[in-house]
Amino acid sequence: MRFSILHISDLHRDLKDELSNGPLLESLIQDIERYKDQVPPILPPSLCVVSGDLIYGVSPRHPDPAAELERQYSQAVGFLISLADAFFNENRERVVLMPGNHDVSYPAVMASATPIDIPASQRKA
Repeated sequence: MRFSILHISDLHRDLKDELSNGPLLESLIQDIERYKDQVPPILPPSLCVVSGDLIYGVSPRHPDPAAELERQYSQAVGFLISLADAFFNENRERVVLMPGNHDVSYPAVMASATPIDIPASQRKA
């Protein structure tokens, strides 16, 4: 049995020069088209693994971190839906996600953290 896996990583976009979903997806489609004609051909992907950072993330100093996270997650979801539509006939089960460190809400982590004072006698030198 032969199959092919599309592996993409670190989709987070530079917030100062963001690439929209259309050109990102179109470049993947062009790559798949180009490689299917080489010898031996690379098969169209059977599934896609998206690893690393789906979003850029938000600084705790952002004026509205929740809204910015929602915007970035919405952009990532839109891309993933388009990816599943384009490569897998809308079958979202063929897109496997492995989030990265940028995908965690730093403001939420800090808000949920509780400082613990470690007595000097228990600190390692």
